[in-house]
Amino acid sequence: MALVGDTATQFLATAIQGTGVERGYNIDLFEAEYNQVERQFMDPTSDLYQFDADFIVVFQSTHKLGEHHSTLPQEQQVMLAEERLRFVTSICANPALASKKIIYFNYPEIEDTVFGSYANKVESSFTYHIRKLNYELMHLSQQFPNLFICDIAGFQNKFGRDEMFAANVYTSTEMILNIDALPYVASRVMDIVCAIKGQFKKCLILDLDNTVWGGVIGDDGLEGIQLGHGLGIGKAFTEFQMWVKKLKQRGIIICVASKNILVAILEIDAPRKKFEKKYKLKNNELYKWTRRGLTFVLWVIGDMIFRSATIGDFFGLFQQMWTGSGSLFMGSYGPFTTGLLSILILFYKEFNDEYNRNRHFIHSEKLLVSIIFTGLMIAYILLLGELKGASFIYFQF
Repeated sequence: MALVGDTATQFLATAIQGTGVERGYNIDLFEAEYNQVERQFMDPTSDLYQFDADFIVVFQSTHKLGEHHSTLPQEQQVMLAEERLRFVTSICANPALASKKIIYFNYPEIEDTVFGSYANKVESSFTYHIRKLNYELMHLSQQFPNLFICDIAGFQNKFGRDEMFAANVYTSTEMILNIDALPYVASRVMDIVCAIKGQFKKCLILDLDNTVWGGVIGDDGLEGIQLGHGLGIGKAFTEFQMWVKKLKQRGIIICVASKNILVAILEIDAPRKKFEKKYKLKNNELYKWTRRGLTFVLWVIGDMIFRSATIGDFFGLFQQMWTGSGSLFMGSYGPFTTGLLSILILFYKEFNDEYNRNRHFIHSEKLLVSIIFTGLMIAYILLLGELKGASFIYFQF
């Protein structure tokens, strides 16, 4: 990696190397001399070309650009952004650098208070050109595949100008970045490097209760959870879901790991509740046991789907479940024994619902209860003759 800047970059170089070690990279870093950006890129015999780095980090600061802006006559100030963009374009279009990854820092804003808010209407103002530069840099990064923008302007927007810049440090050392900001800036540089190398987070795994919505849906029901705008803290969960949706649109895999997945399918649907209310089935024991039986069947089918790679595997497991041919016990189980075991597991679910809802009995304070229901769970797994579905069964029960 090569680091080229128009200000003092010694501490930034150290921070990048240290962050690289944290990420598993031993970075061989070349740091160009102070304020030699143009010379390093325009001279084919410069140390930058001799070093032949895979990644080139370019830090042209807002302060130095502001100094340059102040020295220009007013009629030339209107061309400040175009002049800098032509330089960045020349770097990216250089055939000698076509295979290099160029990480270019964008420009955090400095309010010079010359025009105030009126600066947005004055084409020669410094604020106008900083914003124009940052906007056009995004377009350049789309035009050139080897250009990547390190968004330190976004870092300043998040943490504030005082966290980014210390006037006393700059006055005595010509170092633009505050020491406290260096780890964050170095981390953003390494984020880009790792992403280019394919090392980034590709999957988001979520629980449901008190994560995707507020409350416990198994206890509170659909009406009791907190979700949606105008419902207090519910808007926080709604906006979180919107953010997760954007991650999915980007290509991040979204995964749910919760024991409430199938419960949610069966319990939160409004049509079922209306059906129960219309025919007064809520307290009907036959209806309740029928629904619980269907729930158990869905659990078993879900487990077999979890184990199966193909449709053939699924039907093979179904046959194995029915005949008991995969049993690890002596002999084999037939439909009667399989049905009896199913009734025992269903009884466990009924006991769980009625007396200690959403409680894992294998975590019960009563040792005998833990032993009985852990044994039931293991017996079901052994009935299929394999253990790789154990995690699925654990989450369901």
